[in-house]
Amino acid sequence: MIRPGEEGRSHFVAGTEPSAPSTTDPCAAPKGVHWVWAASPKQPDDVDPLLVGKWLIYLSCAHVGYCWPRVRDATEEGTLGIAAKVSTDWGKAHDLVGMIAEGIGGWRDHVICIYTVDWQNREDVARVGSRLAEIDAVRTQTLHYKPDAFTYGGTWAGNAPGEVAIYSMKKPYQVLVEHAEAVAALRRNRRA
Repeated sequence: MIRPGEEGRSHFVAGTEPSAPSTTDPCAAPKGVHWVWAASPKQPDDVDPLLVGKWLIYLSCAHVGYCWPRVRDATEEGTLGIAAKVSTDWGKAHDLVGMIAEGIGGWRDHVICIYTVDWQNREDVARVGSRLAEIDAVRTQTLHYKPDAFTYGGTWAGNAPGEVAIYSMKKPYQVLVEHAEAVAALRRNRRA
């Protein structure tokens, strides 16, 4: 979990990374900074990392400067999710997992992750997805929601059969679509 003053140190991901202020330009972040984080003042103190999930927005450097400030501001105002992060140019160029999944060079562009506290809370997951459209962070792309339990288990797009997103939303971002096969896989993994 991210707390004020501990930006960049998260229980949502393993390890400790160098941090940068949430206002850092992801396309010009300092060497060693994989992610730029924003935290909500409404973030609960006790978060179960296996229940946390995230909406994913994939975008280019040309668009990250427009989208990230909207996500960051809404997160820090407490009107979006419990936290958000955006990948940096340095991070994508030095991400070995991304290089394996996407090929040499890592991610094609940037990804913004917007976290919710519990993937099982469909109402909150849908609220955050709809709010992304309200703040103009998404306009046309399909949003995908991935639980962190898949990430902790080493499952991500490119290395696993089937769907890793348990939910999705399309424009006008009002209907949460559940991917039953992915949800069933997640529930099986939680029992194992």
